[in-house]
Amino acid sequence: MTIHSLLSQQHRDCDLLFERCRLALQDGNWPAAESAFGQLHQDLITHIALEEQQLFPAFEQATGQTQGPTAVMRREHEGMQSRLTRIPELLQQRDAPAALALLADVTEMLAQHNHKEERILYPWCDQLLPELAARLDAVSLPH
Repeated sequence: MTIHSLLSQQHRDCDLLFERCRLALQDGNWPAAESAFGQLHQDLITHIALEEQQLFPAFEQATGQTQGPTAVMRREHEGMQSRLTRIPELLQQRDAPAALALLADVTEMLAQHNHKEERILYPWCDQLLPELAARLDAVSLPH
């Protein structure tokens, strides 16, 4: 297990939940949309916490860089999280067009964000911090 493989799999798992939520919204299946979004939101929060509390500090300590890639990733996390917090209200209001638009916005942001992590940050971390993968796996998402 590598940092790259573990955290990239979490990205894929979240992508599937985004898709389940999107399809449920398109079908007007509100219980399924709420369920998929609830799981997505929880998994994304867990993933972000894993990065911000474990990976980023270890990277910063190893490199001495606190204003480099991890600062960018944290800002992007904040942007995505602020948008995601608006979705439960849209689901409650049964506003599928607005929820779908917001999901599409976050999905695009996440795709760009994940690309940077998977192409640059995670491989770099695997080189610098090979022992960290086992610790991350121990506190990883349950599924």
